[in-house]
Amino acid sequence: MPELALVLPVLTCALILLVSGAAKLCERQATADAFGALRVDAPSWAPALLAPAELVLGVALLVSPAPLLVVVASVTLALLLAYWLVVARALRFEHPVRCGCFGRLGAHTISGRTLVRNTLLVLAGVLALVGALRGVSVPSALADLDQWWLWLLGAALAAAVCTLSLGGSGEPAAPAAAPAAEPGDDTGEFDYVRHPIPYGQTRTPEGTQLTLHELATERPALLVALSPGCGPCTRIAPDLRVWEEQLGGVVAVRALFDADPERVAELAPAAAPYALYDLDLNVARVLRLFANPSAVLLGADGLLAGGPVEGEPAVRAMVEDIRAELADAGALPADSPEDTSRSRQDV
Repeated sequence: MPELALVLPVLTCALILLVSGAAKLCERQATADAFGALRVDAPSWAPALLAPAELVLGVALLVSPAPLLVVVASVTLALLLAYWLVVARALRFEHPVRCGCFGRLGAHTISGRTLVRNTLLVLAGVLALVGALRGVSVPSALADLDQWWLWLLGAALAAAVCTLSLGGSGEPAAPAAAPAAEPGDDTGEFDYVRHPIPYGQTRTPEGTQLTLHELATERPALLVALSPGCGPCTRIAPDLRVWEEQLGGVVAVRALFDADPERVAELAPAAAPYALYDLDLNVARVLRLFANPSAVLLGADGLLAGGPVEGEPAVRAMVEDIRAELADAGALPADSPEDTSRSRQDV
């Protein structure tokens, strides 16, 4: 029966919900941060409930018989439509939104690609509901493979949705700023290969243009990419002052924002004294700072000295590594404060 091919959209929705739910379950804080970044006004318990709900729906799509599948498919379609509306609304925000919709998987920037992905998901949800209304379910449908071309079409839809959901960010590569790695001499580990600092211009709150080279003329500079309204960025902002104290003035700490000074002053006031602005994202592109937060260390010798790294734990770990290396080299003042940041906090 041709209707049997409609089991593929059911499988597609089930696969996406299971992968998404598992990723969210592993990154619970990222889910809560995504609610904030997407400006979703929901109860405080909603982010914690989302991952289990997706997992339950995914399993239910796989095991439910046709009568019950109608209900499950309807709930799934409603959830996918809600996701579509949230993404469509986010595309109208003044500044781009980055969130971990699939935890550490997939792209983190909300873009037109995200809307295309969610549109395909909604289409898969509609077809899954149509199949359920026609009595098709996974337990009863997998035996009939006669309509091979319909199965092939459904498989292509499933592949497209999974590729767009879990694929990369689609950002252009920037070889000049992408540190490579080479094997160490005898440890089997990989050494950081330093590349020249690429050309890029930032702007101070007063409107002065500063190139990346100028930022690190007198001393190395730790450049931390943040975005107002981003949950991890909000947590990091107060620690910029602590990090600068911990690094004893040997390394400058600066925050790179893709928003205007007024928005930074409103949503991330603790970071304002350290802020530089990259409104056209030229610095983010050349340094490959595609996620918020992320960080890179600019060396005073004109070469990249570390990074880029992405995510709050990685940024905090990078600061700790820099502090430890400076301490081992005896470069920190004797009165440099101990580690009082939240770099080891489980976030």
